[in-house]
Amino acid sequence: MERGRFYQQFGERNGREQSFSLDKPVDLVGNIRTLIQQERARQGKNFNAAWFLRKEMRSIMHTATGQNEPLNKGLFFDDLHIAWGLVAWDELEDHRDTVYSETRTYLGVMQSFSRVREGRMQLSPLEVTLLDTMAEAIGIEHTPGQDTFDLSLFSSTEAMARIRRGQVPEGHMYPVPTCEEVKRAISTSTDAGK
Repeated sequence: MERGRFYQQFGERNGREQSFSLDKPVDLVGNIRTLIQQERARQGKNFNAAWFLRKEMRSIMHTATGQNEPLNKGLFFDDLHIAWGLVAWDELEDHRDTVYSETRTYLGVMQSFSRVREGRMQLSPLEVTLLDTMAEAIGIEHTPGQDTFDLSLFSSTEAMARIRRGQVPEGHMYPVPTCEEVKRAISTSTDAGK
């Protein structure tokens, strides 16, 4: 998808084309639903809304990094796309090897920078708002307001243990966790964050 369509959908146009006021609330859920409907019409029956949103976040992250924008912008969308992979795990069945691999890489890199501690990532309030909005827009049940995610299922230690136990699901390259394991990890991290 070319960059322009995503940005225009969310109001990043020049000032003459839009009016913005703090007293006019923005319907983020409605905007995302509209974007998804448009993209579904364009892509056809094999369209996966959760994967589309994840790819868009990753694209913004890479664009921000490539254009030497502030590091915070790239990290913001990197954190968000990793958390989204966990929240939308059920919807991303055909893409779990990619989500798994990227989450393992993220975990290793972010632990070395101390952005992930003890296998847990923490989202900012804005990231939480966007995550909740995306989940609502495509009908994914999750815990609204969740800001902590346990990534330890994606650690090298856990991966090796899963391989030794013969837990590489058929059709997958990696020892990806089951939906139940991801849901348990998410609920555990929610309880730990309280």
